[in-house]
Amino acid sequence: METNPEQMSAVRHIVAGTSRPAPYLIYGPPGTGKTFTMVEAIKQVGACVLRQAKIISQRSLLACLFKLPETESTNL
Repeated sequence: METNPEQMSAVRHIVAGTSRPAPYLIYGPPGTGKTFTMVEAIKQVGACVLRQAKIISQRSLLACLFKLPETESTNL
């Protein structure tokens, strides 16, 4: 992640909430780090929420990810 400025920028924007209330869409071809970027963003958002709410005992965060069938590549 440290070597990919686009991933770092995406995580910073997600954590800062710069597009609220609009959702963030992360897309790209297979193998470009979308899942890695989302996991890092979720971890950082979770850490921020826990710090702000001072919740120590409960460590859960719900994230919903989905994949559109039409975005899947098919080999013909």
